[in-house]
Amino acid sequence: MPSFLAEVWYSPEDNQIVLVHGFVDRKLLEPYLDDLDLEELMR
Repeated sequence: MPSFLAEVWYSPEDNQIVLVHGFVDRKLLEPYLDDLDLEELMR
């Protein structure tokens, strides 16, 4: 999915997905970038 991003909210209390939001503008990711650690995924 090179040109599509998705935000998924999961509720552990209910054990279900409560929101799925698809988008193509990477600016919506900016609030999360400082909290993401992708080092383990890049190995």
